[in-house]
Amino acid sequence: MMFPILSGSVLKLLLDHNSLSTLRQTSLFCKSMVSSIIN
Repeated sequence: MMFPILSGSVLKLLLDHNSLSTLRQTSLFCKSMVSSIIN
């Protein structure tokens, strides 16, 4: 599956100097990915 690539990109985003809104967008993106996988 694409989980290693996805988690790697998320880790890159978290390691970068991101603002709180970007982190919120990333968490929303992860939530939508999980919900799309479940449904």
